[in-house]
Amino acid sequence: DIRCRDEGGNHSWNYNLPFLTNLDVMGGHHQFDDLQVPQIEVVDLTTVSVSSLKGLSGCNSVRASQSTLTSLDGLGPVTELRLWDCTIQNFSGVESAAITTLDLTKGTYSGLAQVGHIASLQTLKFNSDLKKTALKELPPCPQIRTLEIPGYSGSLAFLSTWSALEELDLRNSGVLNDLDTLTGLTALKKIRIRGATIKKDSWPAALKDSLDTK
Repeated sequence: DIRCRDEGGNHSWNYNLPFLTNLDVMGGHHQFDDLQVPQIEVVDLTTVSVSSLKGLSGCNSVRASQSTLTSLDGLGPVTELRLWDCTIQNFSGVESAAITTLDLTKGTYSGLAQVGHIASLQTLKFNSDLKKTALKELPPCPQIRTLEIPGYSGSLAFLSTWSALEELDLRNSGVLNDLDTLTGLTALKKIRIRGATIKKDSWPAALKDSLDTK
């Protein structure tokens, strides 16, 4: 294992570490492009800044907190991707992940187009600060079963191709348009609307049994 703490400055990882399995980095700006770690399994990044994850593509788990990543380029088929209170400028590279859940409920995220190309993804969670323009970057996501977008307002037409969607979290949502879009999602079983501006009586009759106000 290697633990590195660098509160400031830049560090370029130009090393060959054939037996390294765990890498824990805290603070500073880091470049991993030239790092050779064929046995790497787990990478932890805390309060760091990185331009990409190139050099770390062999790991099974990437956990980042309070960090800034320009992109996720270089990310391999990880089975765990945990991002907590991070700033991600572009999710390029995330399509290689083999994850079922992506939790983006705390942090600032943009460039989301590649998130929709994670073939194994089933659950996608956002926070109430997400801009609706960011959601429009997502392509059709017929593989996703659960979507959480609390506080969302605007059109739901983008969900028309999310054919596997079973649960939709719209708690504390604002004014919503194109509610009829959801009637065409035959797999949809639950729509959470606690605290929503549009009350139960104003929803299409075909959706009434799916509404959850708890």
